[in-house]
Order: sequence, then C-alpha cells, then structure tokens
Amino acid sequence: NPGLYIFNGTGGMNIASGTTLNGTGVTFYFVNGASFTISNGATANLTAPTSGTYSGILFEQDPSDTAADEFSGGSTGNVAGIFYLPGANLTLANGTATTFSTDFVVGSLTMSGAATLKPYAPLSGASPLSSPRLVE
Repeated sequence: NPGLYIFNGTGGMNIASGTTLNGTGVTFYFVNGASFTISNGATANLTAPTSGTYSGILFEQDPSDTAADEFSGGSTGNVAGIFYLPGANLTLANGTATTFSTDFVVGSLTMSGAATLKPYAPLSGASPLSSPRLVE
C-alpha cells in the first residue's frame, strides 16, 4: 500500500530468495542503524510518491546512520525514486539486473554487475532535489 514505512533499529528490511516486493507511492525510512538489502533473486518494483511530504523520496536513511544498504545477488525489478542515504554506502553489485530511475544522495556508491541507471523524472512536478530544503 502507498505510505511511509519506518524501520527503527538494527536489522531493517531484508528481501531475498525469490520474494517479490511491489509498491507504488512508497517511502522507506531507516533510523537507528536500520538498513536494507534486496538480494538473492528478489524482485523489487518500487515507485516513490509523487505528492506530499515525501514526494520523490523512495529510500531515506537518517544522515547520522552509516549502515550499508544494497541491491545484489541476482535481484531484479524497476525502482523509481530518490535514494537519500547521505551517511551510508549503497552497493549495486553481484549481478543485480534492476533498472534504477533515480537520483542518489549517498555517502558512497559501490557498483559492479548489470544494474541499469537512468535519471529520475517524477511523474508530476519537479524533483525535490531541484530546490533547497532544510532537513533535520
């Protein structure tokens, strides 16, 4: 369902082993060491919301968190939205065949494998990255 999904604490979201994750109008927020891994044949078809407080934001991680996030190991799908992970390493590796229509705000980016990158173009309005915002 559309909405904001909050992961609080170590662990977070681990999608693997042939699982399919579909979501339109979703934002995943990670805080207090939470992170995400989409791997081992998982399919992720995700689109960020196009209006509201989190317009354009698909994945957001607290700026003070440095927990690593990844798409790897044969994961597939289509992902559209902004990755706002300013303190984290994002890894796209090991055969991920996911198509990313996204903008990245990440601490670092590690890439290997078959990921396809495309610029993020929201379905309506301008990207939230086109104008400055104050975030706490």
